[in-house]
Amino acid sequence: MGKNVLNTVSVFGVKMLDIPLLNKLQQYEIDFSKKRISPLFLDEYVEVVKELLNWYSSTVASILNNKRYKDSNLCDFVFKESCKSELDYNNAIKMHLFVSSEYAVFLTKTLNVSNVVSLREKIQFAIDDFESLLIEYACVFENKNGITPHGGRKGRFCLINMRDCMEKLFMLGHYQYSSNIINDMSFYSIFSIRQFIESWGKRIIGYEMIYDQNDQPIKKFTQIGWDFISEQVKKGNIKLPFNLDQLMHIYRWSNIFTHMTHLYAAYMQFYAITMVEKMFATSDGIPKKIYNNRLQTKACADVLIYNYNQVKQDLEDSLKEKNFGNSVKIVWTDVDKNEAAYIMTL
Repeated sequence: MGKNVLNTVSVFGVKMLDIPLLNKLQQYEIDFSKKRISPLFLDEYVEVVKELLNWYSSTVASILNNKRYKDSNLCDFVFKESCKSELDYNNAIKMHLFVSSEYAVFLTKTLNVSNVVSLREKIQFAIDDFESLLIEYACVFENKNGITPHGGRKGRFCLINMRDCMEKLFMLGHYQYSSNIINDMSFYSIFSIRQFIESWGKRIIGYEMIYDQNDQPIKKFTQIGWDFISEQVKKGNIKLPFNLDQLMHIYRWSNIFTHMTHLYAAYMQFYAITMVEKMFATSDGIPKKIYNNRLQTKACADVLIYNYNQVKQDLEDSLKEKNFGNSVKIVWTDVDKNEAAYIMTL
């Protein structure tokens, strides 16, 4: 067990960490969202945020007894996909706390009245992450279970977020405040195009990760998706409302930039994004009756999957044939939470 430094409180029967400064900040957030903003308000808001960040840094320092970690140890644990032992997991929590407190110090030094509006969302995300780490510590080291966070964000980008990111990165260089740095950044929309296409295929099939016998993600686990979808289209198990060959032309083009950093003309990026968005939007807007007779509507292309259990089995068999081994493990999305396809029949 670790040091007992965190207290909990019951709010309308819900168990939460007792962080008065976070409650205070949330009151300011309400005014912020209602546009009740004045110079005095911004001064007070910055002060409250800095107080909370300083509290977090000092709390983490207390938890860790002011211990500092070497970069070699931090890289080993902070970027690990999974931990093989309870000791590794406990060490990982502490090192995540340490790195997060360093970021809290950075934010405290960076934040001021002139940049608080643009930094506000990053601050919110950071505070959500910091609270999640404290909850994890309280659960593992202080045996305080069932704690609910005050707020939070989703643990991953949904496809809509990724599509928006792809477009916004490209458009960075098209505004009046454009600079050389921002113009250079806009080329990285090609990375987002590639990531979006890969994630789209993965989420159509409905898997989160694919692990090998050592519990490590297999290479190219995101790229497997579209090759497999192509096979299933030929079998009649998957129906796409767009031309797959066109999408694959764009994917291969974006992949070349990833490895070669060739600066493609802006008009090519523009057309690639236009085409991907057009394919993603190929929906008739009519709710679909899925396998359980429920009507479902999605904010993306009308991809239909039939014989879903067979599709899943086919993917496992395909991976074995490609020498990934018999012990390959696929982490499937809950069938009712498939983000990118309608499961018509099981």
